Amino acid sequence: MNEWEKYYKHAERHFIDHSATLIQDTDRFTIIDWRNRNGSSDYYVNFIVDKKRGSLIVSGDLGESIATWHNPIKVNDLKNYIFKDIPYYMSKFQCSSDGLVYEESDVVESLLEALFGTDDDDYAENIESYIAASDFDSFDDFKEEIADEVQKSIHNREFHPTDRLYELATDVYPDAWEHFNGCGAKIDGRVYLWAIAFNMACNQLGL
Repeated sequence: MNEWEKYYKHAERHFIDHSATLIQDTDRFTIIDWRNRNGSSDYYVNFIVDKKRGSLIVSGDLGESIATWHNPIKVNDLKNYIFKDIPYYMSKFQCSSDGLVYEESDVVESLLEALFGTDDDDYAENIESYIAASDFDSFDDFKEEIADEVQKSIHNREFHPTDRLYELATDVYPDAWEHFNGCGAKIDGRVYLWAIAFNMACNQLGL
């Protein structure tokens, strides 16, 4: 199951009793409330579409974001643009409370693959060659130090490599720093939920 499928199932569970209310629908704006029928604020989302500027503003219990296409847009087109194409949706973010997230284990795994390769035989051979020429007694020692530096590099859900992590990686090969951008990153689940909720709400309203 991929990330999109995982969060769609999550949305189906948490939005099962949600109802869409069309607050406003003019030539300029469409405003939708997406809320549990019992009035709870849990998983409540408000959507404002500025059809003239081509913007989607999200707010509520699941965070906030503003995405802009910089040209006039129809609600139905917008719904189709972002549904199942989350990276495209994120590319339009002007600001957002949620985006990419970094977990230590994912970053370590991604970085080691970038340093030593993904083929099992090459991976083992490259590791053996590097450790033999390095100051490390074993790959476990190297990996432990990498993991320690990755942990120090993650702050407030963002990844900013330490000088020591940069040194460790580029010691394996000089251009390793190129892999730091987005290394091991995953899309925050809330971003998936914004797109899925918008699609569900629009479909319920016939938009």
